[in-house]
Amino acid sequence: AFYSCKLLQSITIPATATVTNIGESAFYSCEKITSFIIPAGITTIKQQTFHGCSELMTITIPESVDYIGGQTFTYSSNLQTVTFKGTKEPSTCKTDAFKNVPTSLVINVPSNYEGTTFCGKTVKK
Repeated sequence: AFYSCKLLQSITIPATATVTNIGESAFYSCEKITSFIIPAGITTIKQQTFHGCSELMTITIPESVDYIGGQTFTYSSNLQTVTFKGTKEPSTCKTDAFKNVPTSLVINVPSNYEGTTFCGKTVKK
């Protein structure tokens, strides 16, 4: 969709949209995006969606997401915070989704989250 749009800084998916998935490589190498809030209703984030989004620092993922593909955030070299609104890990959450991101990455989850990891990364309740 926006593959390698080097100057794209922001995008809003309206809550009223009937979008249920974000396609493979949709924002691949969109280097200027700094934050992204995925609206409720999205169920699938395909592989490499935010791969190489080097300025992406924060992302919010709703409880409705049940699939996170491989290398979704790979090489998002400034990713600092992921906030997941769900109480349990998505049924498919590839362990390489956060490959080559900063080791200081914090994944925030609700206090009643079931488990200690999210796509292979330790969570903070």
